[in-house]
Amino acid sequence: MRHLKLFIACSLDGFIARPNGDVDWLFTDADYGYTEFMSGIDTTIMGNATYRTALKFEDIPFRDKRNIIFTRQPDRESTRFAEYVSGDIIDYTRRLKEEPGAGIWLVGGADIIRQLYRARLIDDYIIAFHPIILGEGIPLFSGPGIQENLRLEELRRYDSGLVQMVHSRRPDEPAG
Repeated sequence: MRHLKLFIACSLDGFIARPNGDVDWLFTDADYGYTEFMSGIDTTIMGNATYRTALKFEDIPFRDKRNIIFTRQPDRESTRFAEYVSGDIIDYTRRLKEEPGAGIWLVGGADIIRQLYRARLIDDYIIAFHPIILGEGIPLFSGPGIQENLRLEELRRYDSGLVQMVHSRRPDEPAG
């Protein structure tokens, strides 16, 4: 079964974006493991707002990957680089994990992360904590949740002050 990997950055106080969705505070001065991570991924999943944010960084984000964009607009037409999907995110992701292929990157946004975390579908959590306190914004995890015991696989510390923690689902934790 394919692994669903949350690879994301957040502020020290747990926000993934400013209240308006802006991520202007993210460090872009180094790779921070991105290239290595992407070499094990062949599919990305994200919400429409996250995809629109990615379009601000490059004309065709993740052009060599299968990009699945969850949307509430069932009539959105897919393109060569963006496959729009509406409907049950959890059911779709379960089926996607059973397809042959490499890793699946859960890019965001917060609502999709919350749904897939609660359904216990995220296998690996790679979270980069930036040494900044935003004070407000879109939280990485919010609302009522579930306890999920994880295993620390790796801890990376960078000169910029960024700390990246890699956690995985423990073998004794039920999968979604």
